[in-house]
Amino acid sequence: MKSLVVFYSKSGKARWVAQTVATQIGAGVYEVFENRKNNLLGKKVAVFFTQGNKKPQAIDETKALMPNCNYLGELALVTPLANKEECKKQIIFWCKTSSPLS
Repeated sequence: MKSLVVFYSKSGKARWVAQTVATQIGAGVYEVFENRKNNLLGKKVAVFFTQGNKKPQAIDETKALMPNCNYLGELALVTPLANKEECKKQIIFWCKTSSPLS
């Protein structure tokens, strides 16, 4: 099955993370420009967040947008553009240890 990294970003921080994740797992990248509900019935989904201080709220809001999916987990990154090297290490580790992503 082909993988696709889908992301939404107000500030642009998520774009860099999405491209880095896609490179690590050999996936395509697709940016959505508005929040919308999706039918992900049975799809394996792992999410990332670039705003760590609102993590619990963001997880709940994101799960609400993805009903009936097989939720695999999440990665929260704080200030990814200011800490690119450290965040890249976290992304690589996450991609390697989350077997459905690799």
